[in-house]
Amino acid sequence: KKRICSELNAICSEWNFDLDILKKVRNLNDAERLFAAMICVLADKPAFIILDEPTAVLDSKQRQNFFVSLQKAKQNGLGFIYISHNIDETVQLCDTISVLKKGRCTKTFDNSKYDTAADEILKEMFSSDFSKNEFEKSTVKVQQNKSFKNMQKIVFRAKNINAVSDNIKLKDISFDLYAGTITIIKGERKAGLEILENILTGINSPYFSGEIELDGKIL
Repeated sequence: KKRICSELNAICSEWNFDLDILKKVRNLNDAERLFAAMICVLADKPAFIILDEPTAVLDSKQRQNFFVSLQKAKQNGLGFIYISHNIDETVQLCDTISVLKKGRCTKTFDNSKYDTAADEILKEMFSSDFSKNEFEKSTVKVQQNKSFKNMQKIVFRAKNINAVSDNIKLKDISFDLYAGTITIIKGERKAGLEILENILTGINSPYFSGEIELDGKIL
């Protein structure tokens, strides 16, 4: 056990995994579960590893450390198949990028210089469903919707939302939702998205200040 613990701690150190290897699995958080799974695989000294959306459970610092470790392991001869919907990550990390659609590989990009354009990948992902003209029209249409948003009715409004929960803070969060539009709210892990979600839905909502308005009525 002492020898195995020493080997696993060495892997954690090499990969920048913040993990107590004596901790019970049932007590691990999501990031620690990923690290535990990784050291189990790495202990067998594999030739390559398949990773499926590995950074989904990592915060920004953990993600950057993970990228550095992947690059270092690659330089030392370990191969990776990296499955992700995050195009920025794939361009940053991968030497080749293959687009899969309906069970088929439609195109593989040479990304050895890490310079593949995200727009080219997106176009390959969706262009087979559209003619070139239709694809361009759909892009213009989205841009037009953005430019016309001030003419749309505001159906939902959050104004100056502040809250603290589990040492995570939301500060002065404000946004408007317009009829006929889709609004995306993005944030890093532990940035407060779950708190905001709980406030907006009213489910397990912490105490908060600010206003939430639906169809002109303050909730």
